[in-house]
Amino acid sequence: MRTNWRDCKAWNDNALSMSTPSNEACKLFDASLTQSCGMYDEPSVGGLYKSLQDMLAADPDFVMGNVLYNNMLLGGSEKPLHLNHELQEKLAQLNGLKEKVKSITEREERHIDATYLYAQGTVLGWQAFCLEENNYYDLAEKVAKKSLDLERHETYASHTLSHVYLMQGLHDKGLDFMLSTESDWNKCQYLACHNYWHVGIFYAEKGDFDSALEIFDSQVGVRTQQSKNDFNFTDAAHLLYRLRLEDVDVGSRWSMLDETSRMYMYGHGIMFNEAHLFLKSCRDGDRNITGKQLQSLKEYVKDSEVWDTKIIAKEVGIPLCEGILAFENGEYDRAVEILYPLRYDVIRIGGSHAQRDVFNHILIHATLKSSNAKHHRLGRMLLSERKVSKTCDNWTDRMIARFVAEHGP
Repeated sequence: MRTNWRDCKAWNDNALSMSTPSNEACKLFDASLTQSCGMYDEPSVGGLYKSLQDMLAADPDFVMGNVLYNNMLLGGSEKPLHLNHELQEKLAQLNGLKEKVKSITEREERHIDATYLYAQGTVLGWQAFCLEENNYYDLAEKVAKKSLDLERHETYASHTLSHVYLMQGLHDKGLDFMLSTESDWNKCQYLACHNYWHVGIFYAEKGDFDSALEIFDSQVGVRTQQSKNDFNFTDAAHLLYRLRLEDVDVGSRWSMLDETSRMYMYGHGIMFNEAHLFLKSCRDGDRNITGKQLQSLKEYVKDSEVWDTKIIAKEVGIPLCEGILAFENGEYDRAVEILYPLRYDVIRIGGSHAQRDVFNHILIHATLKSSNAKHHRLGRMLLSERKVSKTCDNWTDRMIARFVAEHGP
């Protein structure tokens, strides 16, 4: 990666003039933009977070600096805009620069307008990941590899390849790729924990539970504790719950998520996060807490404000949590009856296919444990569907074997 950052004149020479007199701000903008595109931290500027902070300290009214900073905030997994008052204020301040900065260019004004569109949810994802999520695995793999050929530190492309391999049950191929490129992506502050989650899931689906626990202990759990980040939290909760479904004793590891869980428990917003908070609450074993969380979610959807997040919580999120709770309470017949009708709607809560797969696992385990023979047939059908799309999947093979052992061929 380069470390020769452009000053005001260099940007102007590239026909991209900046409305700031600060060479330092321009250089740090270049450094921050390079790091964000490459998904890595550059040591010479103290990493992405520090370079962003130093950039705005050099010129608080730097238009493109504020545009980049707000885009980075929007790219995280924070609350939706209508619930995030701090971000609303930052965007209002950004818009105010149109009047405050007299030398603002038309291009900079358009970047401000684009940031507002981004905040409203109109931005497309990266091409390779979109292809993967739409099941174009071969093409997604080619696009992701092309990206990595251009820049091997481009962590989102590494992340996309791990999705491509996971969704096809290619666990060994996924592990070989992720572990052989670990030094390229493990410095990415935003995605490193998530990529380690992928490694842990590869191990878990293979049945190598000791290695999955080691990844949790050395990476996913530790990074979640350090960051207090809700995105990392969902990875940690997901991995532990998947191991729980495999009857793996995870000991006291759930307690590593206590502080982060308390921070987000009653915030509401993104239902994907809510569902993972609920998985954590269920495993804590305190039904008073799970009851309070469900009740709080029901109160959240009651008022007259109409937001997509509230509609999703009401129509999908609340019944999903009720199905999970039924499963945790050993009410397997009820869990199946609640969760099966939701299986095509769960996509609405957010997250990727791989991240939502834990809810498919819960449903299939519920059909296995149900006392209803109809549910056993349903479970076999779900596994047959899964086998078609993931022909090499160790987990599917293990579950098919369990059905045969417990309910006959």
